[in-house]
Amino acid sequence: MRVLVILLLFLLAGPVQAVCAQTTAPAHTTGLPDALRQGERLARELTLTTGVAISPLLGVVLLGAGRYLTAAEADRPALPW
Repeated sequence: MRVLVILLLFLLAGPVQAVCAQTTAPAHTTGLPDALRQGERLARELTLTTGVAISPLLGVVLLGAGRYLTAAEADRPALPW
């Protein structure tokens, strides 16, 4: 069971890192509709990769977490949330 969970985490980490790396604009200039489209795309890719339906809301949450973690400490207060 532990191996299955670790494997699932590795499968989820790849697409998240790829989508976060594709964003070239700073986090504070991206609009909400853009984030929703990217979240939908991430959810679709995760669904195709894992075969399990993923909510677009989860995709947006993962993108937000990725942007927060990759943002510099000084830039975090300027994030849109």
